[in-house]
Amino acid sequence: HSPRLEWSSISTDHYHEGQLATHHLLKAGHKRIALVLDEVEGWGVAQRIAGYKETLQGHTEPGFEPVILSSDKLTSLEIARLIVAKKCTACVNLTDNFGFAILDSLTNELKLRIPDDISVVCLENESVSQFFTPRLTAIAQPLREIAEMAVQAIVWQADEAKPGLVRTFKSYLMERDSVRRLV
Repeated sequence: HSPRLEWSSISTDHYHEGQLATHHLLKAGHKRIALVLDEVEGWGVAQRIAGYKETLQGHTEPGFEPVILSSDKLTSLEIARLIVAKKCTACVNLTDNFGFAILDSLTNELKLRIPDDISVVCLENESVSQFFTPRLTAIAQPLREIAEMAVQAIVWQADEAKPGLVRTFKSYLMERDSVRRLV
């Protein structure tokens, strides 16, 4: 990811997000983990896929191939059914608001219980995640810091033709109650 010099690029480390969520589930004993994204093409999702795949490598059950699903090609119910069909015990759900539709399909349509039947790590949505039952373990992006840096970049470049600022922030895990320990 190399932005043009005159542009600013303020982002999170998407590779780290895929890695962080997958590692957390592996540490809890899960060996069949699905990854759900908004789409499967583009720089950010490619980085999340790489983080997921590389972290998963060598830690799955024999014969298990990474399960990567996207909401741009499948409905939430189709995604939920594929997660079950592939016998996944956990799901990294790095979609935005569509992720809640997937959780709804898993719990209300397929009658699975989180975390008893399926463990979930989601992309944080501060206004919602903490109010789910059970509370969702999530990858949280430092949104305040990102917003502040974006404003600084605009102010920095507004005065005169200056090179853009490039900053990448690390997201962090907010451990709550949606991951079942198998070990």
